[in-house]
Amino acid sequence: QTTTYTLEARGVTGEVVRSRLTITVKSRLPEIRQFWADQTDILPGQKAVLSWDIGFCAKAELVTDRRIPVPCTGSWAVTPTQSTNYSIVATGFNGELNNQIINITVGVPEKVLTIGYFYADNSIVSSGESTTLRWKAENCSSIVMDGTNAVLPCEGSLVVQPRASQIFNLTAYSSDGQKQLRSSVSVSVSAPLQPAPIIEYFFASSPSIKWDGKTTLYWKVTQSAKVELIGDRAQIVASAGAQDLQLKDSRTFVLRVTGLNNELIDTPISITVAPPTTDDLTSILLKEMLGG
Repeated sequence: QTTTYTLEARGVTGEVVRSRLTITVKSRLPEIRQFWADQTDILPGQKAVLSWDIGFCAKAELVTDRRIPVPCTGSWAVTPTQSTNYSIVATGFNGELNNQIINITVGVPEKVLTIGYFYADNSIVSSGESTTLRWKAENCSSIVMDGTNAVLPCEGSLVVQPRASQIFNLTAYSSDGQKQLRSSVSVSVSAPLQPAPIIEYFFASSPSIKWDGKTTLYWKVTQSAKVELIGDRAQIVASAGAQDLQLKDSRTFVLRVTGLNNELIDTPISITVAPPTTDDLTSILLKEMLGG
């Protein structure tokens, strides 16, 4: 503080001489040596770290919309939601003030073009079937699908009926038209499923006959590629028909059906033949004796 000093001299005869000297101490501002941020341009949600170093400082405050007491040397992390001025206010030992301001600019994040999804409801279909393609793109102005002339919305669906396995390519264009992204989805077309063969009926007019008796087999088959009647040998027959038999011993016949899908079905039927009677044996003996 300002102080006056007095020098007093007394002579031998008792006279007194005084001289005064005033020393004025000038106030010194607190010295903000440094006040900086590790980054002054950030995006929403990012943080910046403010740091400072102040000399001749009694106290310091960081000021935005409120005053935060801080040490004279230190740092503070901030996460502003919009561009903000931060001020460091330093107070000296005699109440002198000094301050500096720093601006943290919060930018608008770049709108990035992205394709959230692009898929087919069914990636494998049979010939003649359809499936639905679905997509969604962000920060997009339009969608173009290969093979179509239409400009499609950034979120939507499209029903397709491919004749053969196909890769569908989607191109998304950014809002400013300067960027584009592509995505692909594959749809496989399988051969149509063939129905299984159906044996509508297979029976004998008489499943039990006398020795050297007669019976007839009847059959009807649908959705077949081939029909065989197997007895002593296999013979290809029509899908519907009949065959007369004269048997002297019990036999089993098989109707073998090959379907359009190559499925194989065997259906047997047994014909029971009774043993020959005495009259049958006598008749056989007479024929042999007569050479017949």
